[in-house]
Amino acid sequence: MGKTFKYTTPQDFYGDFYQSEFLRLLGAIGSIIFLIPYYASNAVAMGFILERFAGLPYVWGVLILVVFTVAYTTYGGMRAVIYTDVLQGVVLLLFGFAAVFALLNAVGGYTKLMVDLQPKYTIHGQDWAAYGLFLGWVLFMFSHPLTMSDRMTRMYTIRGLDAFRTNVLLTGGSILMMVLFFIFLGMASQKLVGPGIKPNDNAILMAMQQHAPWLMAWFVVVVWACGMSTMDSGLVGADAMLSKDIIRRYIKPDISDAQLVRIGRWAMVVFGLLAIWIALQRPPGIWALVRLVVMYHMQFLPMLILGLYWRRASKLGAEVGWIVGVALGTYYTFWSPTPPPINVGGAPAPGFFALLVNTILFVGISLVVSPLPREHRAKFERVWEGRSSA
Repeated sequence: MGKTFKYTTPQDFYGDFYQSEFLRLLGAIGSIIFLIPYYASNAVAMGFILERFAGLPYVWGVLILVVFTVAYTTYGGMRAVIYTDVLQGVVLLLFGFAAVFALLNAVGGYTKLMVDLQPKYTIHGQDWAAYGLFLGWVLFMFSHPLTMSDRMTRMYTIRGLDAFRTNVLLTGGSILMMVLFFIFLGMASQKLVGPGIKPNDNAILMAMQQHAPWLMAWFVVVVWACGMSTMDSGLVGADAMLSKDIIRRYIKPDISDAQLVRIGRWAMVVFGLLAIWIALQRPPGIWALVRLVVMYHMQFLPMLILGLYWRRASKLGAEVGWIVGVALGTYYTFWSPTPPPINVGGAPAPGFFALLVNTILFVGISLVVSPLPREHRAKFERVWEGRSSA
């Protein structure tokens, strides 16, 4: 549908499908606002890694990541994002192979590791914020290719369905590979440095420092690559929404493509400066901001999935469900003195609760008001059915 109707941002779809300027405008503004702290968190990570493992000032890590990423993204756009992401993915996978080989060799090999490990090992952690972030990440990994603005902007650049299917298979295989890498790294690290390390995710880093210190420089490069991969597509996604969904749609409809490109490049510089400012604060609540990004984009799931597969979906249901979900998630993340009514594994889950309320409102309102006009919906279904049968 994106190819057929020339979409370049998620708000193109939501605004067009639901005939809602409300979803188009507020969705674009909200996504831009929430994307900035999201990729600022990558600069925070780079600053901490260089400070801790290379002895460099925190500010150097922040500036290196942001300045370099803004420079090549501003110059090369989405094409630069795609090429660098492929290279960064290769660097990450090769690091995984090298790290597993090094740590398994340090413990005497896979067979000895399996013999020496405790038959059962359980950690009872009290860090509910980290646990909640992990559980939210599981749902986020399911939903973010469908809802994150920068991911959808990437997907609209794919040549066709065959290329898309190939990418899905490659992505699934790569993620499975990295999961296996970290399972082996975790087990080997428990054996090498013991199970009592707090926080637990320090164990792998300590094992590498003690038994394969040559990996640490590579690890810094991996963190840098991951940060660049998130930030560059975030810059392009935010730029596309500002340019197309806000400026061309509402401020200056007759603006030329050349003018829009110039504005977009300056916008990327401004977004980068804002990310530097946030990161240099060493914000103690940076992970709350990341959880907020996850929560915000999760709220697009009902209007996306139910909109495509449920013919009773309505404009009013999508608008009310989405705005209430975002408001509830934000309130319980930052301001509520009590946790939300829903907990997952004992951890507060504002995003899950907001998504549940959003879905109930979407369905309930759509059942009592008029659905999207049949002739309007048919325009999308013809494309959908034609592509499916092909």
